Amino acid sequence: MKNIFLALIAILAFTACSSDEDGEVAEMTNANLSYKLVYTTGVLPSYYVVRAGNTITYEDSFEFKEVGYDEDTRTVTVETDLNPIKIESNFYIEGGSEVNIKLISSEGNIIDEQTISEVNYTYIHNF
Repeated sequence: MKNIFLALIAILAFTACSSDEDGEVAEMTNANLSYKLVYTTGVLPSYYVVRAGNTITYEDSFEFKEVGYDEDTRTVTVETDLNPIKIESNFYIEGGSEVNIKLISSEGNIIDEQTISEVNYTYIHNF
């Protein structure tokens, strides 16, 4: 009887360890992703102001990034480090021109895509 009890404990312990390891692998895979939030405008007059103030939240910290407009590519690009849990972006474009927004993972997958025509816009995405 004692041997059966010990065998049962060993089987349960092995099963519990196996599922923990699988969970760790899945967690590590998700933790290896970074993201890029890209605002793309049309052609704008050179005197227009375009910028984004961004707060990127991680599990144990956050960072604030002020990002300006790249006139050559007509974009504002916000990049995260690995494994953010939230990105909040306050976007401003003088004149309220149409803007395409894409949130792209480091794997190249488009997570979110939308078009706006507002002067001030707040984009929030929870991961």
